[in-house]
Amino acid sequence: MNKDKILYVLIYIVTILTIIITLCFQNDLTKVVWTISIGSTLAGFLTILKKNNYGYLIFSVGFSLLLTISFYTLNILDKGDSVTFMICSSIFFLMLITFIISIINNNKIKQIYSKEIEATVSDLIKNPNTNKEYYQVIYEYVIDDNLYTVGSPDYINNFIPNIGDKRKLRVNSNDFTDVFFDKRIIDQIYEKGLVISLIIISLIIIITLFI
Repeated sequence: MNKDKILYVLIYIVTILTIIITLCFQNDLTKVVWTISIGSTLAGFLTILKKNNYGYLIFSVGFSLLLTISFYTLNILDKGDSVTFMICSSIFFLMLITFIISIINNNKIKQIYSKEIEATVSDLIKNPNTNKEYYQVIYEYVIDDNLYTVGSPDYINNFIPNIGDKRKLRVNSNDFTDVFFDKRIIDQIYEKGLVISLIIISLIIIITLFI
């Protein structure tokens, strides 16, 4: 039995046990929440090991619920604050995990696409499937006196470069036709800014609950 099958069986067992135990304690809300939080945390962790992105969401919610019921049981938080803590901590952990994963992925990409070259915009190809001004940008670059041509993976309709403009591209050092396109600076700022903002805001709200 391979790793994925083992993980699938474990997730199935955890899910079934969580449902059974929840039904057994259905008249005791506290025990139900404890059961769901522990089950969700375990299921989320196992799902992450299966390299399924849904695992991060399940784990974040489950772990947040586990912390929430712990603080509530210890009379550190009341019901109202517990709900706020649950929501904010879920956002905090999910965004934090997202941020960490993005850093790890960027490092992996830099290792694979380790050669940085300067490419020139040689052509703009209009998307034939729409009347709107969407273009695929065609780049040319030279490595070891060989000319290579590559098109952007997506059609764009804003910040369209001019023919002759330069752009830095990352190329696989083992395959010069394999190119990685970094997201535009404005997109990177927006995405990272959104993630960091949510982390900071949720953390501030969480801290205020304990002051």
